[in-house]
Amino acid sequence: MTHHYRLVRSAVTLAALLLLPAMTLAVTKDHSAEIGLAYTFTHFDTQTTLEYRVSPTVMVGYNFTKRHGLEVEFTSTTATTRKGPSFHVDVDTLRAGYVFNAFPKPKVVSFFRLGLGVWSIDPEPHKAGGSASRLDEGDTSVMLYSGGGFRFFITDRVAIRVAGSVDYIDAGNGLNHGDIQGSGDLGFVFMMGGREPAEKPAAEEEKKP
Repeated sequence: MTHHYRLVRSAVTLAALLLLPAMTLAVTKDHSAEIGLAYTFTHFDTQTTLEYRVSPTVMVGYNFTKRHGLEVEFTSTTATTRKGPSFHVDVDTLRAGYVFNAFPKPKVVSFFRLGLGVWSIDPEPHKAGGSASRLDEGDTSVMLYSGGGFRFFITDRVAIRVAGSVDYIDAGNGLNHGDIQGSGDLGFVFMMGGREPAEKPAAEEEKKP
């Protein structure tokens, strides 16, 4: 178990214990927040020569309205190489982007996502040769991502969240030679706070003659 994995697990456990008592009934309401824990499947670009991984993810989101919101996600894992000598590579992914809740229904909310991120690798000491040269030392790259998903509400405050995205990573060799990887999340989110829009006052009855 890596240091990053333990850190993510401890942070999520603590946040859940602190926030659960404060939760109010909410779905996707104006000014509502959500915190989530998921497992993310990542299929790395073949240029990285890294095996696919399933790893823990922490997500925090905020919905300004029923339709418009922001999200921040952090995923940490340790992958191994597919070619050449086998060694471990710590991979951290941080995403921050816009979320459009396309169909904010009471039980199922579909959404689209678009944003920027940071993709960071830190390989353990190893003998060079046989694997991608970029794995010879640590590196941090800018990432663009887009995708979508669904929230399936189990209760008014707990939902199963399924999401996926296509990630473009700047590998430093020009726009035409970036890494393209796929990722998918499956986990739970807890909705907090929020309020329904104020109802418009009923029209005054017409005065009788």
